[in-house]
Amino acid sequence: GFIDIDEFLEIKTSETFESIVKSLEANEHVGALSVNWKVHTSADLLERPQSVRQNFTECMDEKLDIERGDKGIERHVKSFVKTQYFTGLISPHMFQLKDNAISVGEDERTFQPGVAWRQPPTWDRIVLHHYAVKSKQEFQEKLDRWKGEVPRNWEYWDMVHSGTPYHCPEMTKFSP
Repeated sequence: GFIDIDEFLEIKTSETFESIVKSLEANEHVGALSVNWKVHTSADLLERPQSVRQNFTECMDEKLDIERGDKGIERHVKSFVKTQYFTGLISPHMFQLKDNAISVGEDERTFQPGVAWRQPPTWDRIVLHHYAVKSKQEFQEKLDRWKGEVPRNWEYWDMVHSGTPYHCPEMTKFSP
C-alpha cells in the first residue's frame, strides 16, 4: 500500500491494523483492503502550523460529501494488497489484482475492482485521515508545485470547506 506524507491511519476499535488485515486472510477472494479518506479542512489557518495533527482539527462536512455522490472527496480510498494477488499499479489508490480477487472496505463490502473510491464511505474500524489542503499558505504552495499537473485548484479548496465542517480532534492524541 501507499500512504502519502499527509495521511495518517487511525484504528477506531480495539483491533490493530495487523488484526484487521489478518481477518481478511480467510477469504481467498479478497485481494485488497481499501480504506476511506476522512478529509481535514484548513481549520481556518492561514499559515503553516508547527504540527499537522495538533492543529487541523476540523473535518469536512460528511453528509454534504456523501450527497455529492460521484463527486465526493471522501469516497476516495487507499488500498493495502495481499502480495500474492498483486499484478500492477493502477494508481497510488488502487492496484491491479489477479485471479478475480476483489477489493473490500473495512466492512468487507465489495466494490468495483480497479476503482479508487467506494460510496458510501465508512469509518467504523479504520480511517485514513487526509490533510488534503492544510493551511491556505500550504495549499497555495502545493498549487505552485503542481503547476496544473494535478487536478486541484481553489474550487477543490472550496469543496473541502463547504457545508458545515465539524470538530474532529481524534488525531491530536498523537504527538506532535
